[in-house]
Amino acid sequence: HNQDSCRKIEAFLARADAGEGEMPEAVNLQKGEREFFTPVRDKKGKVIGYFERHEWYWDLKPLDGNG
Repeated sequence: HNQDSCRKIEAFLARADAGEGEMPEAVNLQKGEREFFTPVRDKKGKVIGYFERHEWYWDLKPLDGNG
């Protein structure tokens, strides 16, 4: 990953460590999809990894709901 991606991943992992679940990451207008960051936890709830989920989307509004 490049430096910008590493910073993004570290920020998402910090939020996941604080208890957040799946988080919106970006809207990719070229691919027509929304991207989500999803933490993976062990049985005790500790974050042990993550995956990105991509969702095809009809109405590509910004993730913050504005626009």
